[in-house]
Amino acid sequence: MTEGNWGIGIVVRDSEGYVLAAATRRIETLNDATLAKAFGIKLALQLALDLSFHDIIIESDCKTIIDQFITPSNSSSYVDMIISDCRMLSSQFLRCNFNFTRRVGNFPAH
Repeated sequence: MTEGNWGIGIVVRDSEGYVLAAATRRIETLNDATLAKAFGIKLALQLALDLSFHDIIIESDCKTIIDQFITPSNSSSYVDMIISDCRMLSSQFLRCNFNFTRRVGNFPAH
């Protein structure tokens, strides 16, 4: 990717690890990795809603983002706005958990 362009990958797996769906998106003029990760989580939530899933776990190797779901920030950055959108989307599931996974455990995304 060129500077300011990001590729986002989403892999949807069941509890056995089988791939149920996948999606990619290229985002231009986004020069903040944390913002790109937050946007990826939002896309994953939207995909899960589109597929009518009810009980989901969102995993990310971006601890900063996952921590914001646990302890909300009071700032008004772009990341915080996307996190707010994610909270609204996540409320539409019966259960939605956000987990940090180290990059080595998140190899499909890299």
